[in-house]
Amino acid sequence: MICVMFTYAEKPNGQKIKEIVDVTIEKLNNDIQLTDSQKIKLREYATIYYSRIDSVNELTDEQKRISMRKEISDNYNAFCDSLLTSTQQVQRQVNLELRKRNAKKKQ
Repeated sequence: MICVMFTYAEKPNGQKIKEIVDVTIEKLNNDIQLTDSQKIKLREYATIYYSRIDSVNELTDEQKRISMRKEISDNYNAFCDSLLTSTQQVQRQVNLELRKRNAKKKQ
């Protein structure tokens, strides 16, 4: 699962989404060494992903917002998995588990 969460005081514009996408790709590349073609494809899909998440965040129905965010994230993660080698997928999962454990320690 690739998930970078940001909070912001105002709705992000296209430039802000681009910055979030850049950070996401950079972080993932540091973790699993992406190829140039993987970076290009992931950058394109991550831009769509963050735009969709941003739109869903405007919904007032919390249950619907949560449900739609999960669906969008699941689709994004499936797309990412389809681009990664099996070794990259394993490494990404290991890094995710480490981040989760570190986040729990900080709480």
